[in-house]
Amino acid sequence: MTSFEKKIYSFCLANGLFENCTGVVLAVSGGPDSMAMLRFFIKNKSLFSFPFLCATVDHSIRKEGREEAAAVEEYCKRNGVVFEGLKVDIPNTCPKNVSTETYSREVRYSFFDSLREKYGFSHIATAHTSDDNAETVLMNIIRGTALSGLCGIPPLRDDLVARPLLCCEKKELIDYCEKEKVGFFTDKTNSE
Repeated sequence: MTSFEKKIYSFCLANGLFENCTGVVLAVSGGPDSMAMLRFFIKNKSLFSFPFLCATVDHSIRKEGREEAAAVEEYCKRNGVVFEGLKVDIPNTCPKNVSTETYSREVRYSFFDSLREKYGFSHIATAHTSDDNAETVLMNIIRGTALSGLCGIPPLRDDLVARPLLCCEKKELIDYCEKEKVGFFTDKTNSE
């Protein structure tokens, strides 16, 4: 285990992210953060006493989405990981007066929850980073948050959505992917 992997593992233990876990749905988009998370679990599966699978959603918002989902599926096949994919036409099914971002998140989590039920898994893991956490706090301050908004993203939600990478910066995850020779995609809409 590399020192970087030890950092993630220690963060998981210190925050009790996977206590009493029966299995984890890894939410993987194909970006560097989620591909690093997937690689971490593949390389260190002997440290965890639970199974995991990879779940990817193609929202049909960007033409690259299909290619990215296919690449994630292929990576899972090469590494013996169960893959579950969903293709949904967000632009044409999004209700009026609902942002596509909000609707996309609802569709994703509904899919992840259905997989938890199908496989009898207790947890979902997302690849939020310390950069995402800082951004959330800043946005909450701009919106005029109460003190609770200054806390940012919790490592573990009450509904057992875990964020094992909150201790990592995006740059560290990109470096990890490069060292591990893990391909990833960059979604240009994220920078908007």
